[in-house]
Amino acid sequence: SSDLSELHTVPKSGLFFPCFAMMPLLHVLSALSFFLSAEAVATTSHASRYVEVRSNGIVRRAMHPAAVNGATSSAAVNLSFAGEEDMPAEFADAERVWQTEQLRGDSFKQEASAEHMFAQGKPRIWEKSRAVHSVRIFIYDLPPRFNNNLLNLGPEVWHNEAYDADVHLHHALKKHPASTLDPNEADLFFVPVYGTRFLHKQLFTPGPHRHDWQHAIDATNEFYRSVLAHCDHWSTRGSRSHVFALTHDMGRYLWNKTVAAAMGEAISLQSNGVMYVKDRDVIIPPFLTPDPAWFRWGNDRPQLALFRGSTNDPLYVVRKELVEMYSGDRDVYVSDAKIAKWREEMQQFQFCLVPAGIHEWSQRFYEAAFVGCVPVMINKAYNRMPFEDKLDYTKFSLRVPFEDMSKLKDKLKAADSGDLRESLSVIVKHWLWNTTAINGGPLEMMIEQLTEQFHRLPAPTDIKVMPAMPEAQTGSNA
Repeated sequence: SSDLSELHTVPKSGLFFPCFAMMPLLHVLSALSFFLSAEAVATTSHASRYVEVRSNGIVRRAMHPAAVNGATSSAAVNLSFAGEEDMPAEFADAERVWQTEQLRGDSFKQEASAEHMFAQGKPRIWEKSRAVHSVRIFIYDLPPRFNNNLLNLGPEVWHNEAYDADVHLHHALKKHPASTLDPNEADLFFVPVYGTRFLHKQLFTPGPHRHDWQHAIDATNEFYRSVLAHCDHWSTRGSRSHVFALTHDMGRYLWNKTVAAAMGEAISLQSNGVMYVKDRDVIIPPFLTPDPAWFRWGNDRPQLALFRGSTNDPLYVVRKELVEMYSGDRDVYVSDAKIAKWREEMQQFQFCLVPAGIHEWSQRFYEAAFVGCVPVMINKAYNRMPFEDKLDYTKFSLRVPFEDMSKLKDKLKAADSGDLRESLSVIVKHWLWNTTAINGGPLEMMIEQLTEQFHRLPAPTDIKVMPAMPEAQTGSNA
């Protein structure tokens, strides 16, 4: 159904706990799935903002009744009930609850979507979830050597803005309603370390270690390891509550075994969709700021498919085979020669080929999308794309496995590039970092995914000292 009205409405009928007829309505913020045979117990968590529902060691979180409207809880809640049949309806039927209350007086509500995305006859290419109340994110105030001191690198050292999503995230999160200055109120902790800029500083600064990859990697890993000393809430809230932006091509591959072990279950925001940990990491688009001229799309695209790119690296296996296979082909044009007006060229083609380079992901996908050229991914391994749980990539792009590359032309001719491009015109805003949050820009999409993951996962396993729970009560109210 294209009608989203049911997603915006919290059911008006009162649903009460068996033993608390006078208790305020408890709005549940996560999609809870209970198959209980053992007793389930709900107790307050840190700062009494949530009720934690525990069953067989699994923790699910729901908003504390007194915190729904931004109030400070004066009393904790301790509930117990045995089995699914005795569970309050708010827990058992949480899937249909859409949280619409405001937090701290901020009007922070997930926008359903632009109307045209679900209009009659349009493809359902963005599956909007039944969102839960946004996580609150505390941003560490790190020494400037970890971030701000790396902003003034010269052009010989830093020239690729695509890696600057970490810088943008740092400053955009500060202004976002999901951020909080109170660590006791936070669900997640963002660690604003500009690791890719640090890596490039090691690689390209003139001196004895310029272009020394191993030295740069070792120094960058020490850089990440040293930042942990400044993460004051690591031991009390666990590694899973901490978020890093790993914007380099390598993503998690950037960390060596020692640093990866120290990071534990930390969340990574990265563009590399191969080394992706389900329910922990979030794949984000690179930071590109296309000129408005890119979006002057036309439907007059006389040529079928294009790939223009370098093949001179020994690791460009997919690119080299693509160029060898289709060299001289009249429908699939391939070239490794550089030209100045490459964007204008892409606008003449229905499909733009995005073969894997050194890594499986490529910013060429987004460059093609921004000029209305339907991206065609050619990979050896599956590369997860940004917000894949929400966006149906089959509606606006194509995937061709490396082993099927000989069938590429047949697949392209069988596809409807016009329909794919129409869907693409709706979706591109989700990859534009300068898009306003309420219009579904990547920041908003990222926070939504972090929220869903946070409410779905059990409590971290590496917490050393649990924080004090103010005014928490013990015992059973059953």
